[in-house]
Amino acid sequence: MAEIIYMLRERSCYQSDVFFWDTVCKEILKISTPTLIDFINGLYHTNYDRNKAIVDWLDKEEASALFGRNYSDVNIRINHQRTFHMEFQIQNDSIMTIRVFDYQISSARKQAEMEDDILTISIPSSRVIYLKANNRTPTRHDYRVKCEETGESIVIPVGSVRVMMMTARELGELGLYLLIPFLQLKTKRLVYEMRKEVKNNLIFDCKTILNDSIIELKELFEEGTLTSEEYGELMAIQQKIMRYLYQSIPEIVEGVEAKMVASEVLTYGQKLKIQLRQELRQEVRQEVAQEVRQEVAQEVTHEITYNIFARIDELVQSGLSYEEAVHIAEREAKLESNDVVQ
Repeated sequence: MAEIIYMLRERSCYQSDVFFWDTVCKEILKISTPTLIDFINGLYHTNYDRNKAIVDWLDKEEASALFGRNYSDVNIRINHQRTFHMEFQIQNDSIMTIRVFDYQISSARKQAEMEDDILTISIPSSRVIYLKANNRTPTRHDYRVKCEETGESIVIPVGSVRVMMMTARELGELGLYLLIPFLQLKTKRLVYEMRKEVKNNLIFDCKTILNDSIIELKELFEEGTLTSEEYGELMAIQQKIMRYLYQSIPEIVEGVEAKMVASEVLTYGQKLKIQLRQELRQEVRQEVAQEVRQEVAQEVTHEITYNIFARIDELVQSGLSYEEAVHIAEREAKLESNDVVQ
């Protein structure tokens, strides 16, 4: 029974984790059309006009022969012509190539057209974005489609991006600056029962990555790539990720917020929102501390009262009168209290 409960909890945590990162990815890609077009150009080596391109968000669900239903993370079409399919992954997936192939075939079948009396299918351009990666994470998921009758074959390119293997500057130079907030995943570790020195190193690493991120994003703002609103949205998502990863380590979250408030790029409203959150957090801490103080005071009062009455009973049983016992017990309690204070 205990194993079943543990497995259910693990599954619940995993589903919650997937939902969070899925939501954050959508938020980042929908900050603005120009930033999305920059991202597409960097990811697929295209050259769309960031101010004129038209973006259509397509249905993410496709009928699947292998999985029943196949859901993509992002499926968009630019200028009503080319389709781009993106999969965001937290960790390696041994069947990712099969998943991409299945989705592409399902999408192609849906969009098939007759051209010169020949059924023509168009394979969407796919990319896999690994938010967490290591040396074993695939750099590509290409696959080959072969015709047995003619012997001809074609290789379908499916590239991938390993975010953890890159720096903020590299992502910025490639036009993939929307992925910069995810660099905080480099510091994701278990924080339970963490030793002080490890915790200090973790805080230092987080602040270093954050500082590099702010420098790169601020340069993009100063050169006109990002507006103040877009910069603010990216920093807000940076803060959201920090709160999710390290909600049990307030030094990290507060450090992120302090850096954001100190930034010259954030709007007054964005800074005010952060400052209000900090003030509310402090108020809640004070309220909790007051409640704990009152609870402890009650416990101490009950403990002292119990000890005094127990001492009185002991003195009365030794032959003293009740008045004498009360006087001695109260005097001893005062002396004990003075010793504690000193």
